Formats: sequence, C-alpha cells, structure tokens
Amino acid sequence: MLAEQLAQRGARAIVVDDIDELDKESVAVIDIVQRRTERPLVVTMDDAPLYSMASVFTPARWPETTMRLSPLDYDQVNKLLAQTLGSPPDVDLTTAVLMKSGGNPRLVVRIAQSAELSEQLVLLDGQWSMSGHTLSNEYLQSTVQELLHGLSADERTALHTLSVVGARPLGPLMQIVEADILDSLEMRPKRPCPAQQRSSSSTEVGRSIPHASNKSSAKLRR
Repeated sequence: MLAEQLAQRGARAIVVDDIDELDKESVAVIDIVQRRTERPLVVTMDDAPLYSMASVFTPARWPETTMRLSPLDYDQVNKLLAQTLGSPPDVDLTTAVLMKSGGNPRLVVRIAQSAELSEQLVLLDGQWSMSGHTLSNEYLQSTVQELLHGLSADERTALHTLSVVGARPLGPLMQIVEADILDSLEMRPKRPCPAQQRSSSSTEVGRSIPHASNKSSAKLRR
C-alpha cells in the first residue's frame, strides 16, 4: 500500500522519524519501497551512524547530504513551550526549560509536559509560570535514566561535576575533569532524548529542516 501511494503522480517523499529506533525488518521494508519508487528519503536520527545500525542502507548507494540541526535558542524554546502548553510561558519558565533541556526540542516538550502533570506550572492571566523553584519531578526520572544509560562510573562523576560548576570554557574544565573523560562524553553515541541535537542529510536540497521533531539528525536521500 505504501509503494502504491508513493507511485502516484506528484512530488512525494518518504519521511521517517527516529529511524534509529526501528527494527531491521521495518527498515528493510522502507528500503525496498524506496528502491521501487525511487522517492527521496528523509530521516531523523541520532548522531550514531545509520550504516552500523541497519546494513540495508549502504554508503554510496545514493547521493546524500547531512545537515546538523543546532539546539533551539530562547525564542524557539518559548514558541515550542507555547505550542506544547497552549499558552505562552513567562521569561523565568522559558529560561529554566532552556537551561534544563540544552535546547533539545524533545526534552523541552518532555519537561513542559511533566511539569504540568506534576502541577509545577500555574496559568495566570493567560501565561504559564513556575509554581516553585524547580522543574524536577518523578515523571522525568525515566528520561534521566535513559540519558545516563551506559555511562561508566567516571563519566557519571564527570557529569555531576560539570552540572555543579556550570558552563565553562574548555580550558578550565580540563583542570577539573580529565581530557579523555570529556572526549568520551562528547563522542558517546546520542540517545533518542539527549540534550544534544541531530543532523540532517539530503540528496538534492541543502537547506535546514525545522526542529519540529527534536532531533539532532535529519537525512534526505534518494
């Protein structure tokens, strides 16, 4: 049915969100349909290489462009919070979510939803604000555990240290945390909900893809 729809006249493309979370059988179906229809393929994914996860996608099979999506800035976080909550957030709430999420769209949405569910937000005069001084709650625990999954004891300790000292230039940080640990954290494969963003690849277009899905990677192939 998918192949039939894609075979119809007109400009069409195959768009797959979080392709790195699909099982190999589903990826194989997408691969077969794309080969038959020769439609462009747009995927969002983590920074981990697609080829190591699914062998059906082989390098040099098609022209490909990868675009790395930058983290959301303050105004973008503000707009995404307004879309998620139904009303605009105040300055303090936007700032708190931006700092906690690192500008990752998925985390922005998750933090907002869990805060509302935990009654940590109040709606006054059509604007959302924090009812207390924190956005941490039990509903965020699964997200936090997913982010920390696979970290070594040294990496967890380093992350705790970095969270305490806050944003610093690389030079001073290397006096606090060993350089190889920093490198390990930086090179560690991203997970579906990290505080980093994704990339995007494309066969024939080279423009940015909006942050509608909270990814760090989006690929367009043909």
